[in-house]
Amino acid sequence: MADLTTLLRNEAQAEISALEKTAHEDAARIVQAAKDQAKSMLESKRRALESQMQSGIVRATSSAHLETNAIRLSTADSGMVRAFSEAQKRMLAFGKGNPDAYKNLLAKLAEEAAQVMGQVEAAEVHPDDLELAAQAFASVNLHVPVRPNASIQTGVRLVGKNGKSGITNTLLGRLERVRESLAPQVAQILNG
Repeated sequence: MADLTTLLRNEAQAEISALEKTAHEDAARIVQAAKDQAKSMLESKRRALESQMQSGIVRATSSAHLETNAIRLSTADSGMVRAFSEAQKRMLAFGKGNPDAYKNLLAKLAEEAAQVMGQVEAAEVHPDDLELAAQAFASVNLHVPVRPNASIQTGVRLVGKNGKSGITNTLLGRLERVRESLAPQVAQILNG
């Protein structure tokens, strides 16, 4: 009987050892599966964070480019405003610094306007230009009354029959008409 007990004990011990081995293998598989799953989750989170970081970098770069372009446009616009403002100042100063040249300019501007107008009843100029304008208009055989008009600067306004029509021909008006077409050239000059 002792042999039977030993045999049963050995079988039970072998079965327990087999069960322990199976349990250890199952536990190792479960632990490995958990590690693999954890590694997969970490990798997925890492990719998601990298993607978010790349998106953030792209947004920040785009924002920086937009801000840079806005500053560049603002600077260019500011430079353009200063350039046209300086041109206007020089046009306004032209008559005071060069009376003979300004008289010739007034004559040409009046002559151009008269050709378009046909019958001219009167001419209007800035009050400071009355005397000079009368001489200029006489030099191109435009014999009409010359009236003061403070809103006319650097040129002339001719008034048609019965005062119903008029043509204004001034340097400042010409500058304003070509401003949009000159803007790209001025911007190119300002930006080098």
